[in-house]
Amino acid sequence: MRHTESLATPDSNIMLQDFLTLSQILTGVENLDAELGRQYLDRLTSTPFDPVLRQILEQFGAMQESNDWSKMKTDFMRHSRDEIAGLEVRLHSSEGELEELKFRLMKK
Repeated sequence: MRHTESLATPDSNIMLQDFLTLSQILTGVENLDAELGRQYLDRLTSTPFDPVLRQILEQFGAMQESNDWSKMKTDFMRHSRDEIAGLEVRLHSSEGELEELKFRLMKK
C-alpha cells in the first residue's frame, strides 16, 4: 500500500485493527485514537518498513486466530508488568547509588 492509497478497504481496516490492537498491547494504553493510528499506519506503509510491518501484522493476526491467543496475551501482559517492576527496582537502586556517590563527593 502506498501513502496515497486509502485505508478504507476491508483488508486495510483489518490491518488497522491489528495495528491498533498490537499497539495497545505493546504500550499498555487502551482506547487509542483510531484516526491517529490510521495516520501512523499510513505513514509506516509508505516507508521501506512496509514489508516488515505487513509481516508483523500478518503474524499477529494469525496469533489472534489461534486457540492460545488469550493465554499468550495474558502471559505477555504479566511478563510486561514484571519487566516494568524490575525496571522500577533497578531505577530505585540506581537512585540510591547516586545519592551515596553524591554524599561521598560532598564529604571530600
